[in-house]
Amino acid sequence: MGTSALAPITTRADLIAFAARLDGVAEIGFDTEFHAEHTYWPKVMLLQFSTPDELVLIDPLATEVKASLGGFLELIKMRQQTIIGHALGHDLGIFFRLNGGLPIKVFDTQIAAAFLGYERPVSLGGLLQDCLGVCVDKLYSRADWGKRPLPPAQLEYAADDVRHLFPLVESLRTELTKLGRLTWVDEECQRALDPTIYHPSEPAEAWRRVSRKPAPGSRAHTVLVAIAAERERIGLETDRAPRKLLPDEVVVDLARRAPTTLADLDADTRRRPAPNLKKYGDRWLEAIHVGLESPIIASSELELMSPDTQAACDLGKVVLHWALRRANIAPWLFEDMDQRIHEMALNRPADMQQMQERLGISGWRSSVVLSPLWEVLGNGSSLRIETVGLGLQVAWPFG
Repeated sequence: MGTSALAPITTRADLIAFAARLDGVAEIGFDTEFHAEHTYWPKVMLLQFSTPDELVLIDPLATEVKASLGGFLELIKMRQQTIIGHALGHDLGIFFRLNGGLPIKVFDTQIAAAFLGYERPVSLGGLLQDCLGVCVDKLYSRADWGKRPLPPAQLEYAADDVRHLFPLVESLRTELTKLGRLTWVDEECQRALDPTIYHPSEPAEAWRRVSRKPAPGSRAHTVLVAIAAERERIGLETDRAPRKLLPDEVVVDLARRAPTTLADLDADTRRRPAPNLKKYGDRWLEAIHVGLESPIIASSELELMSPDTQAACDLGKVVLHWALRRANIAPWLFEDMDQRIHEMALNRPADMQQMQERLGISGWRSSVVLSPLWEVLGNGSSLRIETVGLGLQVAWPFG
């Protein structure tokens, strides 16, 4: 790949010229450098683009560029150009917030690697080493991307994230085609283009991300749910990372103490001060009041199970991993499935069609895991796995 000079684009005229050069290009390499430690939304600091013939960096902090980035990304979307990149989740989130929409098609090399058995997190550097024998420097992985001007070595580091994408994608597609899985990857990559993924988190679900929280079914838990929801709302309003706004340990402390006055709110029960306790004191107290008045409802995760039902649930998770390992597909693609398997064990589906609908799977996912899961979780099913080569046989009847 030929490369342009690595001085980032900082003017509208240069951005328009680059957009013109992209006309007719089918696929575009894409990556971003951002800071996400202190803000609700990641703050983009640099954008990297590549084609088979060119590598370009764009400075989103430059005044002329900042005003034109949304329109530039809109052109990519309107031209239906495919975005290729590695672990595109945050990058697509930035694309969405800059543009208000998403590209039409993506090819994520991390997802592609999962269909070749690579676990997550598989780094771009690891894939480049395995597939191309290319070694890239990761010296600046924790660098400050907000300073200007960026040092040449740091710009080279950023460029490496898109410099080798096209030969890497070609290598991955060759291996996936041999296995007949290229369409599976395309199908999975399209799941990343659901715009709801990039909407703000639901405040009512924020409690799930709090560490060391009180157990569901307790009064402290209902208070925590309300405080975590309010913290999420304030974080979104002020563009502050919720945990920076109020640390988890403070949220849990408030949930357990449930203070009802401003004087009691900042009691001396923690090692470190929390200045935002007083700043938003009235809102924390209102949230605590809501939590104290809310009914205590045990989480569905704590529903009592018979021993057979619990065994079916546990074995369902084992069989899911077994089916994926047998197919040499990384299980992280199904990391959201545990709760659905739990629900299947509590309320068995009548047939495979109902199971498929309730698991929310289709396409390649159904072809790989539906039949094995039916053997465990189907109405009246039993499990019998035989692995002759290992001399392993597991059988369990479920009534």
